[in-house]
Amino acid sequence: MLSNILYRSNKLRRLLPFLVLTTSFCACSSDRPATESDKQMDNAPVVISGHLSRDVAPEGEPIRFWITIENRSGAALQNVRLAHLDTPGFKSATECWDRGTLNTACGVSPGSGPSCSAPGQLPHSRNDEFILCDYLRAGESLSVWGDLRAYDPSLPPNRLYAVVSWNVVLNPQSSSSDIAQSSKVVSFGTAEAVSPSLHWLTWLAKPEVTIPAALAFLGFYLTSRGKKSEERNNVFTAMLSSVHEAAMHYHMPMTSVLSAAINQIDRISTVVAAARKKNEPIPVTHVEIARRGFYYLTMFHWWQRRVFQKVGAYQLKSREGERLLLFLANKHRNELYPFSTEAALRRLDVILGQLNGKYTLDEFLKALDSNQAELKTAWDEFYIWVGTSNCDKDLACLDAFATIMLYEVNSLHLLWYKGPQAMGLSNRAREAIFEVSQGNEYFVRKVEEYLSNATSGEN
Repeated sequence: MLSNILYRSNKLRRLLPFLVLTTSFCACSSDRPATESDKQMDNAPVVISGHLSRDVAPEGEPIRFWITIENRSGAALQNVRLAHLDTPGFKSATECWDRGTLNTACGVSPGSGPSCSAPGQLPHSRNDEFILCDYLRAGESLSVWGDLRAYDPSLPPNRLYAVVSWNVVLNPQSSSSDIAQSSKVVSFGTAEAVSPSLHWLTWLAKPEVTIPAALAFLGFYLTSRGKKSEERNNVFTAMLSSVHEAAMHYHMPMTSVLSAAINQIDRISTVVAAARKKNEPIPVTHVEIARRGFYYLTMFHWWQRRVFQKVGAYQLKSREGERLLLFLANKHRNELYPFSTEAALRRLDVILGQLNGKYTLDEFLKALDSNQAELKTAWDEFYIWVGTSNCDKDLACLDAFATIMLYEVNSLHLLWYKGPQAMGLSNRAREAIFEVSQGNEYFVRKVEEYLSNATSGEN
């Protein structure tokens, strides 16, 4: 059933690239690297850079920093030391540059780094805990690291810095060495000490996490929505052609002859009822109108049978509309019109078998005037039925049937009409609709909503 499908163009397509969120882990339980290289010229004689293992640490937990020193000058660097640490919210916990501590506090072997001793000299014990290297030869590079422990979560995120200083002997041949002292600021990046209970919340609130995550979820959502919309439109496109053909070739001809039958019978029903009540003859003109009404109603039955033979069901826009059409048709056929006996149904079957979609009023009346047995008997029952209470109730049902069918068929072509139409529902049709809806409270509510939208022009 083509129900509740809105026709709209779909410009969404599958989102091609997706952001992949990765998290790196190191031996220091780091959450996410946050590197910031020192912006120096490649031809600088001494290049110093630093970075952090992560940018958020819960109170009491460490965060690791690295410092790399590259001696690109032609002279050795002496007394290379960490002159200052500017780390708001963090305090120094462990230094991993004294060779005596590498295997104990740091848990990392020294490897094959620079010896940090002058030629011909042995490394001497360091009285200054901030000495990084006593003697860094030309062309050598040194990497040291340490841990900072988070202790003040009340501070906002801050950029962490260090100052590295060193000496350079300008003229080693001179008896009085000319020593130049230098220092450089090293930026590690931004870090924040947070409360342990807010650690994950703080991490999730970071733009570099929330924005890619939001984009990823949005991408999945749009892809899923676009796929569903595309499938929906494919179904709509496939069914619209079929339903349009059924509407134009079966539903609308059926509704047209039914509307004509209602019009003809309505014209004479009251007059016929009044004449019978007074035992007065019915005017010839009204009999002729009744004959035309009989023709159109019989053709309605023929088209109704044709619909179910060729289409199989009412395939329209609204499920409520489809169910109402079925209920109204059943009430007409099974309760209100003179089809209550098997003989009447068999007569109708014979009559409909002799008709076709092009059967004219003239051909029909000639067959009726020739006293064809089945047609003559059906006419007599129809003529008795006209003007009765069952006739009035049946006309209300048929009026509702034609109104709903016309509304539903036109609703299929919403884009053509550039807006929904309003259902022109008469009072008797409304009463008939609610009468056939009784017995199911949920369906009654759905019918009320359906009629409210239909009569107000909403779709």
